Amino acid sequence: MRPRKQQGQVKLHGAQWVLAFYKDVRDSSGAVERKRVQEFLAPYTLYPLRDPEQVREKLADKIADLLRPVNANVTDSLDGTLSVADFITHRYFPRLDQRLQLEGAMHIEPATIKGYQDIFNNHVMGKPAANIAIAKFITKDGAFLSGVFTHALQTGALTGTNPMDATKAGGLSKGRKESDLNERELKIRRSNQYAYTLEEVAEMLNKLRSQREPSAQLQRSQV
Repeated sequence: MRPRKQQGQVKLHGAQWVLAFYKDVRDSSGAVERKRVQEFLAPYTLYPLRDPEQVREKLADKIADLLRPVNANVTDSLDGTLSVADFITHRYFPRLDQRLQLEGAMHIEPATIKGYQDIFNNHVMGKPAANIAIAKFITKDGAFLSGVFTHALQTGALTGTNPMDATKAGGLSKGRKESDLNERELKIRRSNQYAYTLEEVAEMLNKLRSQREPSAQLQRSQV
């Protein structure tokens, strides 16, 4: 069986948060045996949380350091050859089932999973996109779809809002630094961090009203 990249299990052991994972341990005779070990993460008093996944998020760097040696020769590259449909079926949905058992921010309701499954069955399974290898589905594909929906809104083929907007963070990837952004992208990010005052809104409405009045007067003169 191909070894899999370990994520480890964050759990409370007594008054301490620990990370449990498997590690190759050499005994006195020199033989190597794979054993489940536990490494200290932090005292519970420092992170008095109920959800272990919240602890995982807060101690992500330390966990990564602990797992780096055991994952050094393990790769998940074969997962990248899975199609979008297979990845959703065999990787994503099982992860959602795990989140059913969690509490706090990582918990997910059964109704939400049912909704995701309906979307998958009705709009993904059997469609061309379902056959794309997950490793070949890149960010640009999502940007392309956003542009498609924008055009659909402009032409009246779609009403409401762009369904891709909720997948963006200020129109940008959350991980990108400001130094990597062009002028337009910087304006988008900054505009999402600013709220207009009532005075500014009133001023804009007045300007819009004054710009519309001449055309209204022209229309009345033509009657």
